[in-house]
Amino acid sequence: MTVGFGFEAIPDELRQAADKIDDVLGRVLQLPWRGPTGDYGHSGVQQCWAEFVENAKREVESLRDKAVEHGESLRRAALAYLEQETESHSNIAGLGDLIDGGGLDPSMLRTGGIGLGSITGGQTRSGSGGPTGTISDALTGNDTGGAG
Repeated sequence: MTVGFGFEAIPDELRQAADKIDDVLGRVLQLPWRGPTGDYGHSGVQQCWAEFVENAKREVESLRDKAVEHGESLRRAALAYLEQETESHSNIAGLGDLIDGGGLDPSMLRTGGIGLGSITGGQTRSGSGGPTGTISDALTGNDTGGAG
């Protein structure tokens, strides 16, 4: 099982399932199709048999179309999971860059948050001239601006 996806589905497994559907379809479509042949002794029997075979042929075609559709849906779902995962990673990385890069603008965020002073010793970037204090201080505008 692949680690890292917050969804209970793994994109590779979805694509593999779609590939298996394609494989089965390929094998089924290679089977010989034999319509009614011969003389069944009565025109009504011959006609009913021909109708049955045509109905069966339409049903097989319908099943093929549905299988193709399901395979395509699985591939679209796999792609959507990957896109969502990429977007989530990008958002988290952007938030980390914002905080780590000192670009956090307290006026743009709601007050409150998690105070990490006990973890960081009360400073986020010691001696760098950047904001000091806790995240809560930065969010409420109480950071000391590098004054230590």
